[in-house]
Amino acid sequence: VVARDASRDRDGVVLAEAAAARSLCALPSIGRNTARGLLRCGVRTLEELRRRLEDGDQAVSSQLDGRQRYAIRHADELTSPVPIEDFEEMRSAVLKAAKNSRRMGSKEDDDAWEVIAVGGGRRNEASHDADFLLTHPKLRTPWEMRGLLDKILEGMPEVLGEHGDDKEAAFAFRMVTDGVMGNFWEKVSNAKRDLGKQHEGKSRGNADYYDKIYGVFRTAAGRHRRIDIVLVPHDQLPFALIGWTGSKLYNRFIRHHANSRGLYFNSHGLFRTHDRKAVGSLESSYNEAYATSLKHLKCPPPAPSRDAAGNDWWPPGWDETRVAKTERDVFELLGVPFQPPTSRDCPS
Repeated sequence: VVARDASRDRDGVVLAEAAAARSLCALPSIGRNTARGLLRCGVRTLEELRRRLEDGDQAVSSQLDGRQRYAIRHADELTSPVPIEDFEEMRSAVLKAAKNSRRMGSKEDDDAWEVIAVGGGRRNEASHDADFLLTHPKLRTPWEMRGLLDKILEGMPEVLGEHGDDKEAAFAFRMVTDGVMGNFWEKVSNAKRDLGKQHEGKSRGNADYYDKIYGVFRTAAGRHRRIDIVLVPHDQLPFALIGWTGSKLYNRFIRHHANSRGLYFNSHGLFRTHDRKAVGSLESSYNEAYATSLKHLKCPPPAPSRDAAGNDWWPPGWDETRVAKTERDVFELLGVPFQPPTSRDCPS
């Protein structure tokens, strides 16, 4: 009995520390290593962290850099639900920067940029950050979007960082991943990788290879809000919408269902695990060779999906001439009923 009670006590401590770490990591720029260091200092909440920092606690201060101190000063704004007026201001700023980043040849084409809200906001859930997918119907593949991210940043001074005259804002958290989209096809096409095991153990979860901006947006009213901007080639948009809408647990169920049918699903596409063939999309959406050295070759058509028994299978109305253009199309290829974003919340 004593041993059982001691085990329960240890489990309770572990769970409490895990909850405290999640609370600290809710602030941009504070990762797991920093959270563990703060826990060793006895810090359990953001409120306690800010108080001890203001009191000049050197043990706590030594765990933090300039970016993290900046985030702590604005913690209330960065961790509170984003009101609709701030959300719309951010969306408008992303759209304006996109239109100014690359002229597409006509006003009609320039107006075709799409900025799509995803994450908790799309599931009708209050969200502490604003997640946007940015896409254009004429930019269908990763290599057609190269260099776009830098131009987006140039057109968005509201995303704080090392630019402008505000020296304090230079410490604002900002992370950019650029030029990594091509790595996805290298991963999928590598025959040495067992795609069927991507969902086991320490999976990458909802992680993907899109180019992104993670940052802090300062509104016209001076409020600080978290913003994520994800560049999505238009051919991959239906899959990205599902992956970035969430919820995390719902997407985990979808990935496990796909894996049970011999399929690999993530925010880029749907693939057969045994032969790496794309389902519901063209390989030219991922493989740059078809746009460069091998552009004279004919791209193979989309492959059939797989049924519950692992056999080739087309949903009703599908064949190799059709590609996925909507989320509903992806659900059909997976063989599951369509659920609107507002029905994809799963308690974790």
